[in-house]
Amino acid sequence: MKTLELTFKGSLGGKHVFKVHNAKEDLKEDAIVAAMKSLAGLKLFQHSDEFLYEQPVSAKYVDVEEKVVFDYSPKVKELPY
Repeated sequence: MKTLELTFKGSLGGKHVFKVHNAKEDLKEDAIVAAMKSLAGLKLFQHSDEFLYEQPVSAKYVDVEEKVVFDYSPKVKELPY
């Protein structure tokens, strides 16, 4: 699964990552920067006195491959619709 990781600098200087799962994979830098600036301008996310997503720093796609070694979880029956 690919994830778009958006890294921001917080208002107190901390590094914070906003992860977007199933993001469109061919986004250009200018579109991502514009979206990050819009998100930062909303000031929606705050912890104590710090706004977490204040200034865009970087963006990258991360591809994670899962390899199941074993799975003892009970199987879920599908409901007949």
